[in-house]
Amino acid sequence: MGVSKKNLGLTLVEILVSITIMSILLVLIVGGINDDASRRVSSLTDLMSSTFTMARAEAIRYRKPVYVIPATSGWGAGWKVCSGDTYEDCIGDNLIRSIPPQSAKGVKTVSFPADKLYIEFSSSGYAVTTKIIKVCIIGGGLENEIKINSAGSLDVIYDTSASCE
Repeated sequence: MGVSKKNLGLTLVEILVSITIMSILLVLIVGGINDDASRRVSSLTDLMSSTFTMARAEAIRYRKPVYVIPATSGWGAGWKVCSGDTYEDCIGDNLIRSIPPQSAKGVKTVSFPADKLYIEFSSSGYAVTTKIIKVCIIGGGLENEIKINSAGSLDVIYDTSASCE
């Protein structure tokens, strides 16, 4: 009769197959995380750009300046669209629309120039100052830009792959 051998370990082929399967699963998981982050940034970019377009249309409609201002503590806490003769009039009955805080975890928005943290459209729909709004992943290399030119029109650039500064 034959002597039976006990399997005391794994063969090289078994180890290689296991590593290959784990590598494939890791690539799928990491790829899914990056796609999710990209969708969040794109979604927030689209929401902000549609808000700016709506604000411009309302400025022309009301024939009054319209402002897009961050809520209490920055753009991440939501923002408001309001009309009035000055930025300070953006309270009470002058509110056109309020956008609630966005639950885009890991996403931050940065507005330039920093001396004027709101967007203003004149009664004719022109932007009072040109702006670049950056929407990006905190600590990541994914960034979208919304450029508002002096005519009030928008140019949205997706995935500029720049730093989120």
